[in-house]
Amino acid sequence: MSGLPDQDFWLFDDRRVVLMNYRPDGTQINRRVHDGDPAPYAAWKGLAIAESVPFAEYLKDHG
Repeated sequence: MSGLPDQDFWLFDDRRVVLMNYRPDGTQINRRVHDGDPAPYAAWKGLAIAESVPFAEYLKDHG
């Protein structure tokens, strides 16, 4: 697994995944409960957190 997926998702308690679907203009189409393995989503969450920066730090660099 490398990088983050193109599919937006919510992850609840590292075991329940809800996939978010959007139109090209950004409006939400629907949400769908994912019945498969939540492990990749938990790993992607960990990757996103590891690569994130505090908001105040982001503002200093991109204000």
